[in-house]
Amino acid sequence: SLGMLNAAIIVLAAAACLLYVSARLEDQMTDRTERSLAFLGEALNSPLWSLDTEAATAIARGVILDRGVGLLEVRDGQGRVWVAHATDGPRFSVREATIVREDQVIGHVRFGLEDSQRLRAMWAVGAFGLASVAVVLLTQFVLVSNLLHTLFRKPFDAVNGMLGGMVSGEIEAAAREAMAFTEFKPLVGTFLGMSRTIRQQFQELRESEQKFRLIFTHSPVGIFRTSFSGRLVEANPAFARMFGYSGSRDLAAASAEWVAVHYADP
Repeated sequence: SLGMLNAAIIVLAAAACLLYVSARLEDQMTDRTERSLAFLGEALNSPLWSLDTEAATAIARGVILDRGVGLLEVRDGQGRVWVAHATDGPRFSVREATIVREDQVIGHVRFGLEDSQRLRAMWAVGAFGLASVAVVLLTQFVLVSNLLHTLFRKPFDAVNGMLGGMVSGEIEAAAREAMAFTEFKPLVGTFLGMSRTIRQQFQELRESEQKFRLIFTHSPVGIFRTSFSGRLVEANPAFARMFGYSGSRDLAAASAEWVAVHYADP
C-alpha cells in the first residue's frame, strides 16, 4: 500500500542519514583524537625530558577537563605511570603515541575519546526516523479512512437501498441508482438476476396454487386430506355433499372424529 511504501522510504532515508551522521562523527572524533595526541606529544615533551611530573600532570589535567576524554595515560620512558585517567563509558577508539627527543624514547601517551556522543547522536537520528514513520502512518490512516468513508458511503448506501428494495419488491429503482457506481455493476446485476428469478418462481407458484385450487374446488369427485391421526384437514364441496353436508364449512364444523366411522379399516 501507499502507506507502507512511504514508511519504507522514510526508514531507508533514516538509515542513510544514520550512516552518514555516524560516518561524519567517526571522522570528526578520529581527527580530534589525532590532534589531541599531537598536542600532548608536543606539550609533554619538555616535562618528560626534564622529569617534571608536576608540569606533565597539569597539562594532562587540562586535557581531562574535556568531558569527552575517556582515557588518558602518561608514562615516562621507563614505563612508570605519571597520569592515569579512565571513565566507565564506552570508548570510540584508543590511540597510543611515543614521545621521542634526540632519538631517545622519553615517554608514552595513550588517549581515547568516549563514544557516548556518537551513540547519542545515532539514537537521536533513529528515534527521529521512527517518529517520522509513526506520524506518516497515522496521518495517512486518518486521511485514507476519511477519504474511503466519503468515497464509499454513497455506493454502499445505494447497495443497502437495493437490498431493502429486494425485500420490499421494489428493487428496480434502487438498482438503477446503484448501477451508477461502476465498481458495483457486477454485484447489482447478480442481485437483479436473483430478484427476477425469485419473482418468477413466486409467480409460477401462485399460478400452480390457483390451478390446484380451481381443480380442488370444482371437481365433481370428492377430494380430501387428513392428518396421520385421522383429523380432517381439508375437503372439497363434492366430498362434503357425498356425506350429506351442504358444503366444506359444514363438514369442517362437524366432529373431528367423524372420519373414523367411515373408514373401512381406520
